Amino acid sequence: MIRNAKTNDLIRILEIYRYARQFMSEHNNPTQWPDHYPPKELLEEYLGKQQLYVVTEGECIHGVFTFFIGEDDTYKVISAGSWLSDAPYGTIQFMAN
Repeated sequence: MIRNAKTNDLIRILEIYRYARQFMSEHNNPTQWPDHYPPKELLEEYLGKQQLYVVTEGECIHGVFTFFIGEDDTYKVISAGSWLSDAPYGTIQFMAN
């Protein structure tokens, strides 16, 4: 099941990101998410905007990601190519399990 994250989920969410950083580092991707990234403060910001989601089975949280619809600063400048449309789009970021 996918649901909006809650404040009391943050401890588990941070554990998942810590594991993901370790996994990436051990599998030749040590720089994508440096230590403590994404930072707790950024996750709290997404949480407050109801843009932070968890993937659960029963009461256990297995994954986490952010999702929002609207312009994302990351994609304002595209150096190779262009958007196919000016229509609104959704962005999924910080996916980890």
